[in-house]
Amino acid sequence: MRLGAVLAMAAALCYALLIHLMLRDGGALFGDQAALDLRVAGYTAEEARRWLEGLTEAQRATYFGALAMVDTLFPVLLGAALAVFLWQLGGKWVIALPVAYAVSDLLENSTIRSLPEVANFAQTATWASTLTLWKFASLLVAALALGWRIWQRRQR
Repeated sequence: MRLGAVLAMAAALCYALLIHLMLRDGGALFGDQAALDLRVAGYTAEEARRWLEGLTEAQRATYFGALAMVDTLFPVLLGAALAVFLWQLGGKWVIALPVAYAVSDLLENSTIRSLPEVANFAQTATWASTLTLWKFASLLVAALALGWRIWQRRQR
């Protein structure tokens, strides 16, 4: 369990840095609206446009700069930690769940960060929102699978 613990601790530190960066340059997670990545229920293209237009220059620099780098590392660490824990608990087939989470989070990040330059904003924002929903759903299912494997192990 050491590798999983190290990965989980690294993911937790990375997450703390993400929150710090989000709060540093503009209050509550970039102004009066949560960052698109954090909207569990997704968002419309118009909401995405309003959020982007509402960013200050400092917030924009942070979101598309330092935060983007950290937010690329976080899903990899969290997905790897969950996959290692599931593997070690005998859930070999379910490691696809945290992999699905990590891939969808990375795709979501790159899609959101492409929004300022894309020609078809509405379609790209809709795709980004779909990826956000998939990210949270796959993370939930991966966490439930881990909880299930832990519960099964304790029942023995």
